[in-house]
Amino acid sequence: MPPFAFLLRFMARRFRWERPWPWAIAGGVLAALVAAACSLLSVRSMSAPDWPRFLAELFELHGANGASLFSRNTLACLTTILGGMATGTLLFRMDRAFSCDANASN
Repeated sequence: MPPFAFLLRFMARRFRWERPWPWAIAGGVLAALVAAACSLLSVRSMSAPDWPRFLAELFELHGANGASLFSRNTLACLTTILGGMATGTLLFRMDRAFSCDANASN
């Protein structure tokens, strides 16, 4: 998800985040916003006989069939936020590993 990473890195540079926790929090918030934006897609576009329908059928989870709709939505929201937080933390580590140190001598 390159736009996610680009936006997160842009925010980190803009606000000069030097620790992993702002990256993780912003990653969770951005992931929730992306999920909310994706949920606004029309039902008709998702039920079309092309790749979104194929992906929906391919990755459908059948383990939560007995759970209520509220608990499934809550679980999906929590896993989305936690996944975004983990992604933000990993992007922080990668940014630090590959960034040029301004204090390094040539």
